[in-house]
Amino acid sequence: MDRHSKYALVATALFCGGVALEVARLLLNAPWPGFSTWISHLVSGAFGSLWALTAVSLWFRHDSIVAARMAWFGSFIAPFVMFLHGLVTHMGGSRFGLGYVLVAALLGLALTRVWDRGERLSTPADAPDHAARSTPGSPDAMGYGV
Repeated sequence: MDRHSKYALVATALFCGGVALEVARLLLNAPWPGFSTWISHLVSGAFGSLWALTAVSLWFRHDSIVAARMAWFGSFIAPFVMFLHGLVTHMGGSRFGLGYVLVAALLGLALTRVWDRGERLSTPADAPDHAARSTPGSPDAMGYGV
């Protein structure tokens, strides 16, 4: 496992923690303090879905152009959304809101390490022939220089 994948694992674990908390809020019918139930559930479902899709796409970023683009976009938008979500829920009266702010900062650091040192250039989104180059048994992988 390379360095980028280790940081992707850390980011995925942080995203899964956020998803678990939001799903628990939905299943336990526990809205965020200071907000109506339907708005709280709508926001929890939307943010939980965004974080889950970003976590999954981080693992498949080398396999598909769609996953690479989703991971790249999610790496920017998901920590920002988590940060804002933490601030708004804290202002609404929840003590747990500041936890989201801390996790968003940690996600920013982890995702920076996922995408540094040319990792973006090794995904199929910027190099469409990457999948062919990385497939064992392909002519280029065997050194035939296709």
